Amino acid sequence: MSEKMREQRMLMNLGRLNKVAVSLLCASMMFGAMACKNTKPDDKKQLTASNSKLPPPEAQEEFKKAVAFYEEGNYKKADRRLEDVTQISPNFAKAWYNRGVIAEKEGDKEKAREYYEKAESVSKKLGAPSVNLGMMAIAENKSDNAFEHFQTAITKDKYNPQAHNNLSVLARRQGDYKKAVVHARQSLAGDSQNTTAYSNLALIYYKMGYNDVAKLVVLNALKISDKDADVWNTYGLVELANNDVTKAIRYFEEAVTLDANHVEALMNLGAITLSVRDYDKAIEYFERVLKLDEKNNEALVSLAVARRGKGNLQEAEKIYKDVLAKDPENAMALFNLGVLEQEHLTQEAILGEGKEPPKEDPVSQMQRVTENMEDAVKHQEKARTYYEKFLAAYESSAGGEDERAVEARERLKTIDQGIETFYEQIQMTKQNIEDLKNMPPPEEPPAEEEAVEEGADAEEGAE
Repeated sequence: MSEKMREQRMLMNLGRLNKVAVSLLCASMMFGAMACKNTKPDDKKQLTASNSKLPPPEAQEEFKKAVAFYEEGNYKKADRRLEDVTQISPNFAKAWYNRGVIAEKEGDKEKAREYYEKAESVSKKLGAPSVNLGMMAIAENKSDNAFEHFQTAITKDKYNPQAHNNLSVLARRQGDYKKAVVHARQSLAGDSQNTTAYSNLALIYYKMGYNDVAKLVVLNALKISDKDADVWNTYGLVELANNDVTKAIRYFEEAVTLDANHVEALMNLGAITLSVRDYDKAIEYFERVLKLDEKNNEALVSLAVARRGKGNLQEAEKIYKDVLAKDPENAMALFNLGVLEQEHLTQEAILGEGKEPPKEDPVSQMQRVTENMEDAVKHQEKARTYYEKFLAAYESSAGGEDERAVEARERLKTIDQGIETFYEQIQMTKQNIEDLKNMPPPEEPPAEEEAVEEGADAEEGAE
């Protein structure tokens, strides 16, 4: 339903957790002001021991002031304090890291990357900078680079929950569910209350087909908190797999209630309403997604399918082609263009939609039928091209043949049979036209006056 999108969302949630909830709060742990639930007691000892030479007292004071400014939302003052800290103590990793957090929050990605890299280079125990560098790589679709950063994070911080969970998501994307489960469990070892990690673990079991196990994991997450939209969305997927559509809808709606901008839950609700042909409701959901992410091709194609269902064929065709202009191998758009050509535009061609009515004589009528069938054949041939392109694109990305590829091949067989039938009918109609043209003109009936006279003569003869 929106698998790739959900993974991206999960990763970004982890990024927010790390950057906001963990960043400055955990950073102040060095001074004993606060504890961070994402750090195990043993790791805390190791971190303190690794910093046997604490920063100078004035650096510590400036750092505390920076934390206070950050919590007030005054990021500029917080950054100025942190800059003073790094000048006093250039190897104060958490000060560099938090400068990166502020820079990224304010949209300066290059500065953020610079600060994170500096923090990464001066610290042997802090995994957070590597996690955020990995998150930036994910946002740039550089999965290999992200993987390296997350690995660096767990090398420095063995039970870093964000790094492990992101590694779990990446492994799940690649279909390595065994490794995905291991990383998800290590994430929970680092933070047993992390509902995002529970949601990810449930999703792994769901992908493996272990729906009962997935449901148990979701229920455990809900005991911790029933306010996590991702958990409810995963719960909806599990119930959908169990064929309980009513519960699935309720849980997707709960996710949207908790997070009105939860893209995947909106996509899932759109997909369900589309499947029952509630096109207006489906359009509403997909348009909400596109307001949040105008480049979401899955939402665009789904919107086009709904438009097609309402009979807006030209609008649907335009959307499909707009998607292909940006992504020429988009399998969904290729397949649905095939359906549009094979079923809908072919039918319009047969009916002669948009054409002036032919003259009433039989030859003109049959010529129009021939033209319509020839147009239908053109649409069938276009459909064939789209299905062939779909198979090339889909099988390449899916890594094998499944029900979608099987359906496309069946449709290709139907097209071949349909075109053959059309050609037979076209030849028959053309022959009928020729026969009509070669028929001798009908004899003209006698004039009315002559017929009357003949009738009169007949009467006289009878007398």
